[in-house]
Amino acid sequence: MRGTLPMTLARRFAAYVAGLAYEAIPAQVLHEAKRRVIDAVACAMGAAVEPPIAAARRAARRLSPSGE
Repeated sequence: MRGTLPMTLARRFAAYVAGLAYEAIPAQVLHEAKRRVIDAVACAMGAAVEPPIAAARRAARRLSPSGE
């Protein structure tokens, strides 16, 4: 059944990434990708104490079955 799924852009991208060897990625691309990940983590850490994020955490806790 798997062979009958449509080859969407997401599937094409996933197939490309799955077949990509780390060694084939240019050093500059890896450097920039790492910068983006660090930037995203830093933004998330900085925003973690802001009121809208605290409200979102409270809402998520209320919706969570375990309350965590």
